[in-house]
Amino acid sequence: MPLKKILLSSFLMCLIFSFAHAEDDYDFDLDDDGGDPATDDQGSGEDDFTFDDPVDTNEGGGGSGGGVGAVPSFLQDNDSERDDSGVNEAPQARRALSATELDEVRRLENERVWVLQRRPFLKTNRFELNSHFGQNINDPLVNFYTLGGQLNYYLNEQMAIGLRGTYTLNTETKNFDTIVQDYQVFPQVSRPIWSSSLNFQYTPIYGKFSMFQTWIFPWELAVRGGLGWLQTFIDGHVLVTMGATQQFFLNRWLAFNIDIDYQLFQEVTSADSNEGALLSNLVLGAGLSIYFPLDFEYKELK
Repeated sequence: MPLKKILLSSFLMCLIFSFAHAEDDYDFDLDDDGGDPATDDQGSGEDDFTFDDPVDTNEGGGGSGGGVGAVPSFLQDNDSERDDSGVNEAPQARRALSATELDEVRRLENERVWVLQRRPFLKTNRFELNSHFGQNINDPLVNFYTLGGQLNYYLNEQMAIGLRGTYTLNTETKNFDTIVQDYQVFPQVSRPIWSSSLNFQYTPIYGKFSMFQTWIFPWELAVRGGLGWLQTFIDGHVLVTMGATQQFFLNRWLAFNIDIDYQLFQEVTSADSNEGALLSNLVLGAGLSIYFPLDFEYKELK
């Protein structure tokens, strides 16, 4: 039985392959009407068309052609653009603008709104003299105010090095008095007197905002870090400082600042022990900055 099934299957496959054939879609031996080109009235004995020559269906039109295989109109020679000598005419030169027209063009150019605008304030190779007034916001026992200044030199639009100094006026808070009266103890506190530090500043964010849909103020956010010295009523200490400043530029040389300064130091708060405590001061302030030179110039690429 298996041999018979194999022979029967082979016979059926041969039968199927013998009927499975396809004719060509195009018969180049026959004319378009299905007849033999040798018996055609034209008697050419060739195929109706070839792939080498373009077919021009615009018969009797002077040979310019407009059908399949014809030369496109934009590639054809246009005699209307030539003069009598057969040379294309040169384009006419533009008329020179008058002084009034040039002034009008410049005015319209200045009124144009550009998508990418130049910075309205440049800081590269300029000095910033900053004055600020602040108050601590993290100490419940000591309340102090700081008055200080800062001098920065800008290496470019993003980076600057500077020297910062502050003087502090401080007093104990009501919480300090309450602890003394209620618990009959005198807490040891750290009261700063002055501080100075050398800082490096970097500006990662720059932007603009509009006020009353009339004035546009450029602004930027700068962060800084540095080392310095802090003098308290107890002793002097090495100071690690970090901070951030947001500037709003009012004109080409003046800016308004909102500043936050974080100071970290180690203080010996007990006279009976040499062990120190890690303390910090967080100061929020505001001030003004003046830039020198008072003006700047843009350097255009040639």
